[in-house]
Amino acid sequence: MSRRAGLGLFVFVAVGLSGCASPAHVVRQDAASVVVAIPENSNAWPFYYQDAAEQLAADYVADPVRSSIQRVKVGEQTTSTSDTGRRSFSETITSMSTTSVADQYEYHLEFRSNRPVRGPSQSTGSPAARLSPQAARDGTDGTRPTIPPLLPTNPPASPATNMPATGLPGPGR
Repeated sequence: MSRRAGLGLFVFVAVGLSGCASPAHVVRQDAASVVVAIPENSNAWPFYYQDAAEQLAADYVADPVRSSIQRVKVGEQTTSTSDTGRRSFSETITSMSTTSVADQYEYHLEFRSNRPVRGPSQSTGSPAARLSPQAARDGTDGTRPTIPPLLPTNPPASPATNMPATGLPGPGR
């Protein structure tokens, strides 16, 4: 095998294996939506983060559609550097240390299903779907409990309703 073919095979295998380890992970999910976190909001070679997030969301909701993107702080990264200088073996050593702190962010992409949500009561095999839509029985003789009919109510007495008749002629009298 030539050197160029060996190098090409190595690069092909390395890129293929790195594509399997997706940095996208689920933050939260429910029946109608899922939030997937990615390190950068990009979709270009070699890191197709948005595509990976959509593929992961498809495992949780049917026909996922991105509804929002939010940048979220997830931590801090501390970097320390030191520089040591020496002029000769007999002279003093100078040393300088620098520490910096940078915020770490990730992007939360929310996906919602583009299909109507079907709950457990809408499916045909769940126990809730097999219940009859009748009211509950009272348990004594197996009949429905009787509900007394509603009676008309009289308005409460107030000064406006207890006024005497005026006897003034009105239209049509």
